[in-house]
Amino acid sequence: MEELQTTHQFSIKELPSLIKETYTSWMADDPFRLSAIVAYYTVLALPALLVIIINVIGAIWGVEIVQGQVTDEISAALGKDAASAIENIISETQNSESNFLSTVIGIGTLLFGATGVFYQLKISLNEIWKIKTNRMLKFGKLLPIVL
Repeated sequence: MEELQTTHQFSIKELPSLIKETYTSWMADDPFRLSAIVAYYTVLALPALLVIIINVIGAIWGVEIVQGQVTDEISAALGKDAASAIENIISETQNSESNFLSTVIGIGTLLFGATGVFYQLKISLNEIWKIKTNRMLKFGKLLPIVL
């Protein structure tokens, strides 16, 4: 089956209307609220992920080496202030008496944060792409887990 292809020669006169239409469509999806929600859960999960990474890999190569490398990478990507703040969070969790406890709490926080990231990302994309979800289908998926 042969597809019909139509071409449209774009003219510079159409640029303002294209920009306006793009902006209107973009703002209709409420991108700032959606991105803030996803960013919140990402920021919530990140420190827990770093604690787990440092504790697990630190058991092999040494916590100080891994912590220094992570701090260097964060400093290169986000700047010295962010690296210093994250290093303080990591240092507080490296107390030998609470190392296991911090890992367990980190895993719990990571699961909560990561689940939130993906759930909110799914909701955001469904909103943007105008996908309607069936609540009964969700209940049907949840029922076997509960039972």
